[in-house]
Amino acid sequence: MTVLKAGDRGDSVKFLQQKLQTLELFSGQVDGIFGPKTEAAVKTFQKNMGLSADGIVGKETSDNFEGVMRSPKPGPTLRLGSKGDEVKSLQETLKKVGYDPGAIDGIFGPKTEAAVKAVQQKNKMVVDGVVGTWTWRKLVFLTFLF
Repeated sequence: MTVLKAGDRGDSVKFLQQKLQTLELFSGQVDGIFGPKTEAAVKTFQKNMGLSADGIVGKETSDNFEGVMRSPKPGPTLRLGSKGDEVKSLQETLKKVGYDPGAIDGIFGPKTEAAVKAVQQKNKMVVDGVVGTWTWRKLVFLTFLF
């Protein structure tokens, strides 16, 4: 595995920049140069995923990229009171990755909210109980570990 950091150049950096663009974190030119804009985008990705935001793409950051890139389009924002098939899918995912959302009933109640907060806390994310873009992406990544 190749570690990527500020100052690096080449096709690996181009591929990284393309991933960052897909995730809407990088709007610079895909030029294969790991400069300040690429580093800032990597740090934002790391922060959003609950990783140490050092701007270096090592194994943990790379693994998170791979998981997230398999499902770059997250589901809708869900929160306490949400209902429907998306909530049912969320509950099934939470259960799959080892968290108890309560009944798989498509109703985002207090037990589902507690499970979401537990995921967010364990993964050093913003703990708000809301399943937005980055919580979805982290959950998708976690499903590849189970």
